[in-house]
Amino acid sequence: MEQEKEDKSSEPRVALSALAIKKMKAGDADKSDIGEYIGLRVTCSKAGAKSFVYRYRSPIDNSLKRSPLAHFLLCLLQKHGYPWYSRLQRG
Repeated sequence: MEQEKEDKSSEPRVALSALAIKKMKAGDADKSDIGEYIGLRVTCSKAGAKSFVYRYRSPIDNSLKRSPLAHFLLCLLQKHGYPWYSRLQRG
């Protein structure tokens, strides 16, 4: 386990880009932005679906929090009543 941590820290860190996200495959390690949007991460599921997560420290208790951005986007779609969103929910 410690060896894995050492290997990850020796990899060069680059800013998150559309190309890097597009090249992600199932089983790849999460990618995180080191540029302007520190805390933004992209994960790739076993099925190959990519999802965005924002990580931050809580100002209240200093714990690490994760906020999936897809939930935020779906709430916006639902709130503003986009007609195609209701069709997506029904399947």
